[in-house]
Amino acid sequence: MPAPVIEVTLQDAALRQVLNRLALAGEDMTPAMGRAAAIMAMAVDENFAAQGRPGWPPLNPDYAAAKSAAGFGEAILTRGGRLRASIAQSPTWGRNFATVGTNMVYGPIHQFGGTITPKSAKSLRFPIGERIAHAQRVTIPARPYLMLTAEDEIALQEAVGEALLQIAQKGP
Repeated sequence: MPAPVIEVTLQDAALRQVLNRLALAGEDMTPAMGRAAAIMAMAVDENFAAQGRPGWPPLNPDYAAAKSAAGFGEAILTRGGRLRASIAQSPTWGRNFATVGTNMVYGPIHQFGGTITPKSAKSLRFPIGERIAHAQRVTIPARPYLMLTAEDEIALQEAVGEALLQIAQKGP
């Protein structure tokens, strides 16, 4: 006696349509990338507001006192607000990318830290309160402002996931 035959026929036309829409959407993720750029810009702004996430190293005490006495407050990386403002104006995105950044020449030294030495003079000169300080080098600790926390990364994943879900739920 022959074994019974079980046949299953999958009606997958709707599934195929959803997968095709997702495949096409994957070629141009501009809307999702726009959301991602906005999330990244907000995250960087939160870094400035929180003075780092985690917290940035404190300012040199002499510099901090002079900065405060000059009316610039105590916030780190916020003397005139140009660095922070440059981030708010920088988000860009396209079919498969989202970026935030700065074009401020001093941005990298604050992001990565490093040592500044004179290029052509015998020493560096900079104001500290009422006096002019001289130094052979100044070491600035890294204060990463262009960074995302684990929560920011989750928000990015959710935004892209929501965009894909919206595409998948669209009709044929």
